[in-house]
Amino acid sequence: MPSKAIVSLALLKINWEEGRRDYVENFVPFVFDCMPQEAGALISVSLLRTGLEERFGLRVPHHAISLILNRMRKTGYVEVREKAFYRTNKTSERDSLSKVRDDVLRTHASLISNAVKFARERFDCDWDETITEDALITYLDRYQVDLISSLTQQRIIGLETPSHKKNLYVVGQFVRSLIESNSPELNYLDSMLKGNLLANAVLFEEPVNLSRQFKDTEVFVDTRILVYALGHAGRANAAPAKELLDLLHLHGARLRCFEHTYDEITGILDACAQALDHSGRTREYGPSIQHFRAIRATSSDVLLCLASSKRDLAALNVSVVPTPSYVEFRSVMDEAGFQVELQKHVDYTHTRHWRSRADSVGAVGAGPQNVPPALVRDVASVSAIMRLRKGRNAHEVENARALFVTSNSGLVRAAKVFLADDLGQNSVPPCITDISLTTLLWLKNPKFARELPRKRIIADMYAATQPSERLWRRYVEEIAKLEKQGHLTQDQYILLRDHLHVRSALMEETLGDEDLITTGTIDDILLKITQDIREQATADAEKAVASEKTAREAAEIREDLAKKSILEKIKLWEMRSRRHATSVVRVVRILSGGFLAIAYTLTIPMLLPTFPAWSVGHVTILTLSSILSWIGLIDLWWGRPIVARFRHLEYSLEKWLRKQYFSFAGITDADVEIVQSGSEN
Repeated sequence: MPSKAIVSLALLKINWEEGRRDYVENFVPFVFDCMPQEAGALISVSLLRTGLEERFGLRVPHHAISLILNRMRKTGYVEVREKAFYRTNKTSERDSLSKVRDDVLRTHASLISNAVKFARERFDCDWDETITEDALITYLDRYQVDLISSLTQQRIIGLETPSHKKNLYVVGQFVRSLIESNSPELNYLDSMLKGNLLANAVLFEEPVNLSRQFKDTEVFVDTRILVYALGHAGRANAAPAKELLDLLHLHGARLRCFEHTYDEITGILDACAQALDHSGRTREYGPSIQHFRAIRATSSDVLLCLASSKRDLAALNVSVVPTPSYVEFRSVMDEAGFQVELQKHVDYTHTRHWRSRADSVGAVGAGPQNVPPALVRDVASVSAIMRLRKGRNAHEVENARALFVTSNSGLVRAAKVFLADDLGQNSVPPCITDISLTTLLWLKNPKFARELPRKRIIADMYAATQPSERLWRRYVEEIAKLEKQGHLTQDQYILLRDHLHVRSALMEETLGDEDLITTGTIDDILLKITQDIREQATADAEKAVASEKTAREAAEIREDLAKKSILEKIKLWEMRSRRHATSVVRVVRILSGGFLAIAYTLTIPMLLPTFPAWSVGHVTILTLSSILSWIGLIDLWWGRPIVARFRHLEYSLEKWLRKQYFSFAGITDADVEIVQSGSEN
C-alpha cells in the first residue's frame, strides 16, 4: 500500500503538469484506469473507491468519485442511464497512465534502493524495501492535511502501520544527504509532496471554493508560527512560515496577533536573552535558544530583536491587536470545560514555563500557578475567536470572520470535539493547523508558490533531524543529575548542554528515542564532542598555518608587484629626465656654437672693424676677445675640452631633473634603495 500511494502521488503531480484544467480532472486518468473496460458496463462508485485504494493507494471519498464521474460524462467517457453511470466505448491515450508509470516506478525503485543502502552504511540498520517504504510514508505523513470540511477525519492516503520514530531520523538524514548533494531524486520527493497537496483537493465538498478569496476575515497567528516567520528559529523553519503569511496576505486575509500572543513572543525572546546572559545553570531549550546559540548571538542581540518585534511583525503584514472583551456573553465559551478537554489532547507538562511581564500582573496567560501559561493562552485564543464570531457560524474558511492558525494539531482536535455541538455540521472550527491552511492556499494558486513543497521538505528534514523537546528535556535532566552526582564537572556539563553539535550527537546516539538515554549514552556523546573539539582545534590550527602561509605568499607577491611598479616608474622618469637633459644641453650647445662662431669671426684681426674708443662696438669686441681668451686658458689649465664640459652639464642637469621628477611622482629614496637591493639579490 505505501509503495502504491507514493508512486500515485508522483503520478498526480506529473498528470497535473500535463495541462489539466482543475483538480477534479487531475483524477480522471486514475478513475479511468479502475473502470470496467467493456462498453456499456455498469460503474459502481463503491467498487471504484475500492479499486483506487487497492491499485493506487488513494482513499478518495464517494462524493469526489461522483464528481469525477460527472466530469467524465461531459467528456464522453461515461453516460448516465436511470441515475446510474455506465462505461462508453470512448478511449483516449491522453488519459492513460501507462506512459509515465514505468518511469516513475524506476525512479521510485532507485530512491528506495539508495535509502536502504544509506540506512545500512550510515546507521547499520537492517532495512529492506518494505521497512524503508513504511519509514518514508511515515515521514511524508507529516504533510498530511486535515481539511476543514465534513471529511476532516479522512486522509487521501492511509498509513496502516506507522513506522518507529527512530526511523524518522534515518529518513531525515537521508533527505539531508539528497539536499546537500542536490540529488535528482530530490525532485521525486518534491513531486510526491506536490501530488499529496493536489490529491487532498478532492476532499473538499465543493472544489469551487478553491477560487474564493478571504472576505472580512481576520486570521490570528499563533506564537510558534510568528517566531519562525521572524527568523528566530533558523532559516529552514522561517521559509514555510513566511510563505504561509505571504499566501494569506495575497488572498485578502487580515493578519492579526493577539496581545497575549505577542506577550508570549517577547517572553520567549526575554528568556533567550537571559539564557545567553547567564552561562551557568539556565536550562532553557527549544528552537529559538538553539538558533541564537548557533549563530553566536549575544544577549544584547536578542534584546534588540525583542525591541523591534512589533516593527518586524508589521513588516510581515501582521498587526498586534487587543484580546476582545467579554461583552458578548452569549458568545462566551466554557473556558474551564475546554481547558479540561484540551489537556486530553495536548501534554502541557513539558511546555516551556517562561512568563512575560504581563503574566505577573494578571493579564491573559497568567492563570493559577499550577496551570501552564501555554495552556491558559491556548484557551484564551480559542475563546477570543468565538467571541469575535459573535455566535455566527460559517461554512467556508474565507468567510469565517475570525480564525486562529496554529502548529498545535492537538489544540485543533480539542476545539473540534469540544465545540462540535455549538458549531453544527460542516461549520468552520475556530482554529486550523498551519499545514492545512497552507495546503488550502497552495491549491488556490500552485504557480504562485512553486517552491513551497521544496521548502517544506527542508523544514521537515530539519525537524526530523533535531531532538524533540521531550528528548532534549530528558537529556538535560540526565546530565544535570550526573553533574550533581559528581560524574561530570561543571565545564563538562556546560559543554554537553551548549556545544554547537551536541544535538546532532544526541540524535546519532539515540535516533530520537528518549528511552536510549543512559549514563553510557552521555559518555559516548561527551567523547564525540571532545573528539569533535580536538578535530576542530586541529583543523583550525591547520587552517591558521595555511592562512598564514597564504598571507605570507600574498604579501610577497604584493611586495614583488610593488617593486615592479616602482621600478617601472623609476625607469620611466629616469628616461624622461635623460631625454629632457639631452634636449636642453643640445640647445645650449647649438647656441654656444653659434655664439663662438660669431665671436671668432668678429675678432679676426684682418676683419676687425674700426670703432671709436670705448664705444659699444669697441666694448663688444673687447668682451668677445676676453671670453675666447679665458676659454682657451681654462682648457689649457684643466685639460678638458668644451665638449666634456657640455657632457658634465648634461649629467648634472639630468641628475637635477631626476630628483624633481621623482619628487613629483612620489618616489622616495627608500623606494630607490628597495629596488636597488632587490636587483642586487
